[in-house]
Amino acid sequence: MTKMNYVKQDDYLIPIYTVDKKSNTTYFFLHGLNSSSDFMLPILKYEHHYNVVAINLPGSKYFKKVDPEQISIEWWIKVANQVLEKIKTKNIVIVAHSMSGGIAFKLAKNPKVKKIIMVSTINPSIRENKSYYVLKSLISPNNTFSKIVGKTIELIGGQMKYKTSSLINSFSKKGLWHNLLKNYVLKEEFLDNLGQEYKNHKEVLSLVIGDNDAVIGTNSFVNFGKSLGLECSIIGIGHSPIKSAPKEMSLFLNDQWKSKKRHFWNRFMKIPKDYKEFINNYEGTSFHIPDETFEQIIDDAKKNIN
Repeated sequence: MTKMNYVKQDDYLIPIYTVDKKSNTTYFFLHGLNSSSDFMLPILKYEHHYNVVAINLPGSKYFKKVDPEQISIEWWIKVANQVLEKIKTKNIVIVAHSMSGGIAFKLAKNPKVKKIIMVSTINPSIRENKSYYVLKSLISPNNTFSKIVGKTIELIGGQMKYKTSSLINSFSKKGLWHNLLKNYVLKEEFLDNLGQEYKNHKEVLSLVIGDNDAVIGTNSFVNFGKSLGLECSIIGIGHSPIKSAPKEMSLFLNDQWKSKKRHFWNRFMKIPKDYKEFINNYEGTSFHIPDETFEQIIDDAKKNIN
């Protein structure tokens, strides 16, 4: 159970984790699949001078349970924009992780957004990685390679004390992430359009990824950045740099924008100071797999590809 503020949207409450440092700059954190606002908590142990708003998008453990087929990029954009409009500071820096790379650019239309930090985000180059074919097999298990992935899941599921069916369910048609993966990440047109968005916004972009990222592909991400004329910082190990190297990520984020104290008459957010206790709506279910388990599945399955 976590105490958070929230923004109302239709019949839903959008839980947001907030920290007001009385700054003129707010970092808006967007999580990826199988995640929540918790993903950015490790950096709060270290000094930072910016305000924090970390959203919980549909599918997050803190967001009210929804029909998995309802979860879409368009809904994520709508929800994120609704929270973004409530941020009243002079400057906003977007920090997007993983799947949220697919919505970050749509938020850049807001004139207060000065910078976008892409942390191990989806991009066109993921098609070059073996992990992409692993995901395809998890979503549409109907070929020989799918059997290899299935055996890998069964092996790891046993090692990690997770039932094979539980791991597969996360990516089945009933799984929370099936729609986002099948209808966006695994669609050529979506990735092509996303690549154009990277090009259109490269002046405000910073790229960072962990070493040996089995999901996005470290080398591919670095090379993609170079094709845009951008350097990509490598921090930590794996798909979650904030988790594996919180101190280094904290220093990196502090350097991205120089925050100043805001005038006392300027507001942080235009929301009531009303906090609620939000529970983990998926506790005890198979819909949220630990990051380490998911990365191990991807990494081990890749080794079985000739």
